[in-house]
Amino acid sequence: MEILQKLRATTSYSTRGWNREDASRYVVNIGGKIVEASHFRHYLDAEHIKDVVELPTSYGCAVGCHHCAATELGTHEALNYTEVRDLAEFVADDQTLSRSSRFLFTYSGIGESSLMRTTIEQSAKEISTNFPSCYFNLTTVGLRPDLFSHLDRLATDVELKYVQVSLLHPRSSKVHSIMRMGESAGYRVEDIASAMTKTANLTYRLNYVVIQGFNSTGNIFTAALKMFEGLQDNCVVRVSRMNETAASIRNKLTPPDTATVEHLAEVARKMGFDAYHFYSLKNDNLNCGQLAGSYLDAAPRIRLPRPQNISSSETRH
Repeated sequence: MEILQKLRATTSYSTRGWNREDASRYVVNIGGKIVEASHFRHYLDAEHIKDVVELPTSYGCAVGCHHCAATELGTHEALNYTEVRDLAEFVADDQTLSRSSRFLFTYSGIGESSLMRTTIEQSAKEISTNFPSCYFNLTTVGLRPDLFSHLDRLATDVELKYVQVSLLHPRSSKVHSIMRMGESAGYRVEDIASAMTKTANLTYRLNYVVIQGFNSTGNIFTAALKMFEGLQDNCVVRVSRMNETAASIRNKLTPPDTATVEHLAEVARKMGFDAYHFYSLKNDNLNCGQLAGSYLDAAPRIRLPRPQNISSSETRH
């Protein structure tokens, strides 16, 4: 494992429970696969709230969502569970997180969880053994709904706080238009909602990513949430402002204004959901799913913009 870069930034957020994030992003070469893992320290004003270690499961992502920076990589190579486990231990140790302290590991870096089920299951069990007080989140677009039954069993072995499910539109055909693998993989919002209702051990966070002119109106949002009304007792709704990336710009997808995001969160609350809004106060390259590294020399086939909004960086050769 070779550390190519370590990037740092501090960003303010409007969300629930915390309002400042100190982020460290690690650009790592693992056997020729260049991946990015992160550590986030969240604060509410001056009060430390929690530590988060964000893990990737692949180099690039096969799903190809048009607003996600991972599509810029143009190729996909899976990490195995030992690589993910070793990366988790490295980041935790570098941030001096003790093996007995309580903090969050989240599989929300680059990679789609429903395509990486075995890697997640095996690495989470080993990480949980090595960090017995830790807990887990993971994210998915729900490309393969059978993921939820597997995670339901995994939740009996490790502490899963949330399974975050990205929700883009109530009409599956509209999702197909901005998700490269959507149609070929048979993505259907109805299948996701049905599979989620059949689990017993999972708590969900629906992450509605708001894209201006695509899914930003109240009637579209309401129709999407109605499909998940049976999950209100074990589901939190997060209304997120799309973070602008090189991919979103190229595909002419634009973020909404913050008032729209806050309004939709209020709509969800009126429908009986536990809901909140989420957005950074500046475009955040170190946020979930965003590529931040400037590693063109290390991987010439990658064509990415230089990092923006990075307050400082350390490069190790």
